[in-house]
Order: sequence, then C-alpha cells, then structure tokens
Amino acid sequence: MPDVTEASDGYVPPPRTGPNPFQVVDPNVITALPEGCKVDAITPHGSSFWTQTAHLKTVSEDGGLVSFFLKVALDEQGRRMMHGEFESMMALYKVVPDFVPKPLAWGSYKDIEGMHFFLCDFQYVPSLETPSCPLT
Repeated sequence: MPDVTEASDGYVPPPRTGPNPFQVVDPNVITALPEGCKVDAITPHGSSFWTQTAHLKTVSEDGGLVSFFLKVALDEQGRRMMHGEFESMMALYKVVPDFVPKPLAWGSYKDIEGMHFFLCDFQYVPSLETPSCPLT
C-alpha cells in the first residue's frame, strides 16, 4: 500500500499550530451552554483530521452531570466547516431527532483568534466490538 504522501491528490497535514483550544473553555463556548450548566472538565476526545474534538463535562443547576461534544477548527475554512456542520445537524435533528445528537451552537472563540467551534450533546456510543463466541 502506498504511503499517504504518495496519494494522487497529495498529502496535506492537518493544522495543529497555535494555542491549545482545550486548555480552558472559551467564554463564547460557556455562553452557548444551556442555562445553569457550569463547566466541570474538558478533555480531548477521539480524533479528527482537520479539527480537534473534546468531551465537555458540566454540572446542571440540580447537580446532574451533562456532557457535550465540542469540535474546533481554524481560520475561514474552519469557520465554514463549523457553520456547515451545525446547519446540517440541525436539519437532521429536525427530521430524525433520535438519530443525531442535538446541535446547540456554533461560533468563534473569544480568546483565540481564528478558532471556531461547533457544540452539541455528547452521544455515548457503545463499543463496536462483538462478544466472542465459540464456534464449537
């Protein structure tokens, strides 16, 4: 199998420069949270080529834990991606709300120039591994 750098369309490394977007939760992300949610923790989650993703854990006014999925991307291309993902998820959510996580917001970071975000409910996905079963 050829190395990805030998792909016919070329290899473009993902943008991973600048400050850590998950060192603290940006004020504009906090503003987008449902009323009463207070940030408890943020941790990188999963992987994505052009974006960075995180699991944002909050505590609601009644003390319940509420989790959100946060995706960020840089520059104008990233802004368009975050807006497009929000609009696409909203369209899907309106038609089949049990199929996709509820989208909450998209916007730009206040404290990191050129950083844009998409925020939605966190969807816990069970392991895709199948239990082993003997063939005999």
